[in-house]
Amino acid sequence: MVLSGAGWVARNCAELAQKLRDFSGIKAVAPSPNLRAVLRLINRAGWIWLQFLREYSLGGILADDMGLGKTVQAIAHLLHGTRKWPREASEPCRGADESHDELAAGSPNASRLA
Repeated sequence: MVLSGAGWVARNCAELAQKLRDFSGIKAVAPSPNLRAVLRLINRAGWIWLQFLREYSLGGILADDMGLGKTVQAIAHLLHGTRKWPREASEPCRGADESHDELAAGSPNASRLA
């Protein structure tokens, strides 16, 4: 069944409202066993935040100082199931080639899309 724009919005708003009524806290989840990296405490907190946003179909941004692990959080996020692909993108200014190298190091089955 195809919903019109208004029907899609109404259905998704109703689902989000129910999830928020039932909200009891952000759930800690384990990273994928395919992740070949260690998530430090700060990385794990950011990654769990991304999982929360995904579960509630919300968008978000990871932003902090350079070198605190946004790339490894994004890799862990992408590896954590494909049921709902994230709406986030992470591309540091240092360039796509270096980010691809980090992705390849963090995920054994990484493939380059762009």
